[in-house]
Amino acid sequence: MKSSSNRAAVLLFSSIVGVTFFTATNAKAVTLTADYSGLGTVYQDAAGQLYTTAAAGRTDVTSLVESDISTDFTYLQAAITLQWNETIHFQLTDLTGQGAVADSAINDEDANGRPSDSTIRISTGFNDFVDSTPFNNSEFTMSTGVTALGGGQVNNKVFGDSTSLMASSTYDFLTLMIHETEHSLGISSGSTRFVSLVGAPNATPGAPNRSLIISAGLSGLPSDYVIPIEANSAHFPGSPVGNDPFGYAVVADPGWQYGQRALPTALDIEAIGQIEGATSSQINLNYLASVPEPTSLALVAIGAIGFLGLRRRSV
Repeated sequence: MKSSSNRAAVLLFSSIVGVTFFTATNAKAVTLTADYSGLGTVYQDAAGQLYTTAAAGRTDVTSLVESDISTDFTYLQAAITLQWNETIHFQLTDLTGQGAVADSAINDEDANGRPSDSTIRISTGFNDFVDSTPFNNSEFTMSTGVTALGGGQVNNKVFGDSTSLMASSTYDFLTLMIHETEHSLGISSGSTRFVSLVGAPNATPGAPNRSLIISAGLSGLPSDYVIPIEANSAHFPGSPVGNDPFGYAVVADPGWQYGQRALPTALDIEAIGQIEGATSSQINLNYLASVPEPTSLALVAIGAIGFLGLRRRSV
């Protein structure tokens, strides 16, 4: 239902034959280019539904949508410092027939098997909280958590419930875009590397979950640990309830719902790093503290937790 990008501290904004690009310029990280040429003008009504056309009661929120996407890129590129280039195309379309709030598809891979071109489709027909201040999490009661894996403690939660009426009755658009971007970065059944590690999807009812092994060399923990992958999708199984070890991750299924914000955990980051062949020096679990403009000390504190070692659907 939610579905798969990354960028760093500085963005270049350019318009080429009507196509707007957001390009990451940090040479020490994955370089993501956001292509908004297929997005068009995005309108939103008071309930949060997105539209492709103007009408009474609808407001142009195109710049806010693009701002939330650029924040998504900022977080993920600060976290994944392995170098490769990827263009992500954004589209606004009706996916209600599929029950999908958004989805992601990898279109092409580079010579190393890493995604080089992908498409994220955002659905009309659902209520979304498009945050006008996406680096500021004040609309959510954010907290962090860890779980015992690999002989140590792994950050598995950077999560919060909404404190505002608008956010409580909508999907958090920032979380939605992080979810889809993570799929575009390789947690995807469309990724050759991902399938080679976890196996092909299995649609047989009752098929066992697959496994993604995170190496001790990548995590720095005493031993390898395993992230379960759903049999027929590229999601971690779990719900954000209690001590579920995987349910708070951005790519968890059923995972976050209305009125909840999930930011990348060590599980998300190390999964991408394992899939794409990163070394331990090419992932940054302190990514939140690395973001250029965190608007509160609380945000920086959340980022510092990541140093402990440590949706919505897409297949």
